[in-house]
Amino acid sequence: MSPYITFRENDSNGEVAYYILQRSHPHYVFEIVSIPKESFFIQPIPVTGYYIWLNFHGVLLGEFIPSYKGAFEQIVSEMNAASEWFYQNRILQNPKKYKKFKK
Repeated sequence: MSPYITFRENDSNGEVAYYILQRSHPHYVFEIVSIPKESFFIQPIPVTGYYIWLNFHGVLLGEFIPSYKGAFEQIVSEMNAASEWFYQNRILQNPKKYKKFKK
């Protein structure tokens, strides 16, 4: 079974946004964007070779940041893994769909 799933949903502005959800606990959610959104807490992670970034969007329950010890390091590590997974399982499976984002 895949450790992540992708889905789309309308954001707070009513626009369609694309996300990656971590299947296991703590169920992190990362937004897939073409323009990175700078954050004071967690910086966007790029997808290798593309103008696509992952922004931390919270957890399945909402836009929360876990507060336990080591949470930030865990989030960054999980974002890197999700970025690699997205590249391997979405981009390489359908490169024409992502051609316009190629560096």
